[in-house]
Amino acid sequence: AEALDKEYQKQREETAKLQRAVRDLEQKIRQARHRRSLLVARLARAQSARTVNEVMQRTEGSSALAQFARLEARVDRAEAMEQAYDRLDDRDPSAEELQRQFEERERQEKLQNELDELKRRLQGEG
Repeated sequence: AEALDKEYQKQREETAKLQRAVRDLEQKIRQARHRRSLLVARLARAQSARTVNEVMQRTEGSSALAQFARLEARVDRAEAMEQAYDRLDDRDPSAEELQRQFEERERQEKLQNELDELKRRLQGEG
């Protein structure tokens, strides 16, 4: 009976040790996810700022078009910030959502290119 008690205590200590190790690993995983979310948010902010700067540079020649572009850039920046905050809150989108976002971004870039081309044509006529 004493040998069983010793074995029980030994197993209990090992179990506690393993549970602590699991908690430590879980904490490290949470920290890594948080750090990844911060990096993704920083990247989104940087990309948004770059997009805003590019739009502003392209539209400085025409005041009405510049105001329109600034409004678009502010909306894009606000949306990017919202996504970044969502990621910071560990609401990182699933793979399907990321794919949808990439497709939407490509669609927006294509539409923006078409809009820029139309603006250039209008400026050429005026």
